[in-house]
Amino acid sequence: MNLQKVEPHNHYVMPIQYISVNKSQVIVRDHFGIKNITFSSTKDARNYAKSLQLMLEF
Repeated sequence: MNLQKVEPHNHYVMPIQYISVNKSQVIVRDHFGIKNITFSSTKDARNYAKSLQLMLEF
């Protein structure tokens, strides 16, 4: 089990489990649940998904 430390609150949370991009929508599943985020363009959606993946690498 991977745990990621969140500094401001000093507690541990599960990292993002799933990221999917479908046209201008990004679907993200994490410990809070599933979020469906709609962007104005496919490019914006892909950039957001890439930024989430980069955050996971740290």
